[in-house]
Amino acid sequence: MASELAAVATDNMSDEWTTSQGEEVPLSGIKRWLGDWVNGTLYVEGDGVYNSATGSSYICILEHTAATVTNKPGSGSGQATYWHLIAAGPTGPTGYTGYTGYTGPTGAASTVTGPTGYTGWTGPTGWTGAASTVTGPTGYTGWTGPTGAASTVTGPTGYTGWTGPIGATGPTGYTGYTGYTGWTGAASTVTGPTGYTGWTGPQGAASTVTGPTGYTGWTGPTGWTGPAGGSMNWRAAWVTSTSYAQNDSVSNGGSTYICTVAHTSGAATEPGVGVSWATKWDLVALRGDTGPTGYTGYTGWTGAASTVTGPTGYTGWTGPAGAASTVTGPTGWTGAAGAASTVTGPTGWTGPTGWTGPTGPTGYTGYTGPTGPGAIYKLVRVASTANGTLASAFENGDTLDGITLATGDRILLKNQTSGSENGIYVVAASGSPTRATDSDADGEIRSELVYIQYGTVNAGKLLQNTNTSAITVNTTAIKYTPVQAMRGDTYTPAGAGTATLDLTSSNQHDITMPAGNITIALSGETVGQIFELGITQDGGGSRTVTWFTTIKWAGGAAPTLTTTGSKRDRFIFIVTGSGTYDGYIVGQNV
Repeated sequence: MASELAAVATDNMSDEWTTSQGEEVPLSGIKRWLGDWVNGTLYVEGDGVYNSATGSSYICILEHTAATVTNKPGSGSGQATYWHLIAAGPTGPTGYTGYTGYTGPTGAASTVTGPTGYTGWTGPTGWTGAASTVTGPTGYTGWTGPTGAASTVTGPTGYTGWTGPIGATGPTGYTGYTGYTGWTGAASTVTGPTGYTGWTGPQGAASTVTGPTGYTGWTGPTGWTGPAGGSMNWRAAWVTSTSYAQNDSVSNGGSTYICTVAHTSGAATEPGVGVSWATKWDLVALRGDTGPTGYTGYTGWTGAASTVTGPTGYTGWTGPAGAASTVTGPTGWTGAAGAASTVTGPTGWTGPTGWTGPTGPTGYTGYTGPTGPGAIYKLVRVASTANGTLASAFENGDTLDGITLATGDRILLKNQTSGSENGIYVVAASGSPTRATDSDADGEIRSELVYIQYGTVNAGKLLQNTNTSAITVNTTAIKYTPVQAMRGDTYTPAGAGTATLDLTSSNQHDITMPAGNITIALSGETVGQIFELGITQDGGGSRTVTWFTTIKWAGGAAPTLTTTGSKRDRFIFIVTGSGTYDGYIVGQNV
């Protein structure tokens, strides 16, 4: 896990934190991982948390009670007193500081402008023109190179090494050697250098001494070792269909995660990928960036009448390789300006743009019901459970089936005493609701399907209009019956009370008997409707019911309920007419 944490460490991160007693403790001192930071929680030294707002992880360095304004890690006004950053989130690393450009050889008597190169470090000054007494560029400052045989040519001035990235201090570069003295050009009409292929080092006059080979670029610093996992249990790569316990940690897609809720893995909870992964995992370390490719050393420029080989350009350093990442790297560094030169240097490379943070989840799209032949699937927020006064019982702020109504809500009235008032309505700020425009005519109401979103009794139910002849709105009684028992209704009446089964709500009903006998009544039935009823005795048993009328029982007589405590009887009824029913015993003493 330490390698994954190192991949996202910021350059200015310390590998120690200081306790309230002034002791310096390594980051490996994480004592317990607590997942997401929570306001109002008591945190002690060594606690590790994750702040989803910044996408970063922190370690507590001073015991305190969490407060959003003052000490929330990453954003609180005094958060640095209580927290130390251990793994940065979305913010990309600081770009490299450009190295100081090369000091090119001094040009003389030349009006030729070199090609426009990379913006960044300044290219070399043009070579010495005709009839010039100007001394060639000064060689590298540092160690003295070998003296060429019978040569007075001064070598080019060495470049000052570029400043390394913020963070680990890079190795001290070699001090350049004193170069050869440049030769004096003679009556030249040569056009200035093309592009920036790089200049070839000058050749000393009448010399067989081979110049020093340029140094090989230094290897980039090794990232710091991340903190120890504390109580984390490293399980290596995430695997589907595997049981994970709290504090198990895994790698997936180059990032590291810690399990917050024990579960068996699957596609939905794949860390960083599944639709509900955040309910089971916390991000510990984000996968790192791919380091930039090192620069290829330049080729020295060709001198005149010399067998002395100029210095070989340095081989650019190879940047550290990031763990397989799709995150765009830092913005390229801007090279420092070189010494006064008339030659325009090459344009510096533009570093990759920092990665874009994840897009927040898209809000739920309102449910659109499918269109079917002869019926339209319509959505309402809530439905009635009893009769109400149309002019005053369904206004903004009123309560219907446990839901507080708001202006513009679509509601279904199905229990009105005057059946002509039933139907789909839109709630007004005050006064009577108005019929919905998609359910205010015969062809729109007849056979319509209505799905109810919320409510204590009706949530999740699907009802259908059962009118079979033409409807005159506000005159014809409008009826609805459940299409299927998407959720059965249950009843727990008081002793000697009445349980009224709402047949517009469901076709499946269950009564748990109280410590006494009860009466059963019906409401909202439709001829031809079939419904089921289960009756469960209380612990004492031997309770009886008074049935609704009139039931024609199979076998000719009403059944006697099971007398055993906590046992259930089940019946099925068919509505055969107004107040008439066929009754059947499905089973008893279950």
